[in-house]
Amino acid sequence: MFLVHRLETEKSWQTVMEEQKDDIAGEVAKTLALRYARYFGGKEPLVGGHYEAAYEIAKRHVLTRDDLLPAEQQPVLMKVMGQASQYGPLLPFFVGEDAQEITEVLVNPAGFGRPRVYIGRHGRQHFAGDAYFQSDREVKEYAQMICHDSGRDFTETTPAVDAWLRDGSRVSVFGYKASPAGTAVTIRKSPLRRPPLPLARLVENGMFPPLAGSLISELLVTGHSNFGCFGRTDSGKTTCILVPPKQLDGI
Repeated sequence: MFLVHRLETEKSWQTVMEEQKDDIAGEVAKTLALRYARYFGGKEPLVGGHYEAAYEIAKRHVLTRDDLLPAEQQPVLMKVMGQASQYGPLLPFFVGEDAQEITEVLVNPAGFGRPRVYIGRHGRQHFAGDAYFQSDREVKEYAQMICHDSGRDFTETTPAVDAWLRDGSRVSVFGYKASPAGTAVTIRKSPLRRPPLPLARLVENGMFPPLAGSLISELLVTGHSNFGCFGRTDSGKTTCILVPPKQLDGI
């Protein structure tokens, strides 16, 4: 009985500490939104140089907080950047070199357990873990935030919603009666987070034979022709149509 009470007390204390970190992160985010509206006002996506500049600004503000221990500063900083970028707890799948290979992020409900996160990479799904959301309530609040920013409502009357992140990533949300086990979120990452490959690289990797590469470059692009690109999910359609025009030379 004492052991059970002790475990419950430790869990409650940990929950309180996490809530305090969330409150501090929210306070810092509000301050930054007022002082640096360009980066934290939600008008522009935090990609490339914008993200790096915003990160340095947020880092200075977090490091000067006297109510955070050194070990707490980095987690709070990540929470601030997650709020500012709309990525929330899923921030690691959008920022950094390792994130460039990820094409989609899925949050699946797990009944009474923690929601599970999967990522799409190289055409396959990989289990990323269940440490990103503590409960279905957190996933639902995250989904509601995304939908609200897109001008959509995610409620019992609209349990299935299509929305967008500020960087152009496409989001599908299911919940309430449409997903009785809990809220489900699927994010197809924007090309802004996945740099396009040169057509020469696609030919080199075997996605196109050299003849097809020449036809795309000379007949379709140079000739200003209309063409369609079809295929199953994650088959390379976006990769094909987002080849930078300046990189078509020499194919």
